[in-house]
Amino acid sequence: MTDAAGNTSETAVQKVVVDTTTPHSGELTLSDLNDTGVSVTDQITQDKNFNLKLEGQETGSRVTYLVSTDEGKTWQETTVVQKDLADGIYQYKAVVTDAAGNTSETAVQKVVV
Repeated sequence: MTDAAGNTSETAVQKVVVDTTTPHSGELTLSDLNDTGVSVTDQITQDKNFNLKLEGQETGSRVTYLVSTDEGKTWQETTVVQKDLADGIYQYKAVVTDAAGNTSETAVQKVVV
């Protein structure tokens, strides 16, 4: 490259990686939940304390846990530890974001407390 004064220099080579692939979201489960409903898999419980557990998501990704108490109309950020929940219907999902900013969501997990 030459400027107006006749000075020359070489430009540096820049390597660019374009990543538009959504990350693998993994599987969200309700951990340490004591299901006290009619069956042990109906997700109806009197247990007001349990954890969210995500496995199989893309390595190095950022995970945001969300909860809805209005059948998925609105979502708020939450933590892995669910403690002292009031009676109600809760839906949970995780949003996985990779280094390039691509996102994917897990399937929704529903529990009735």
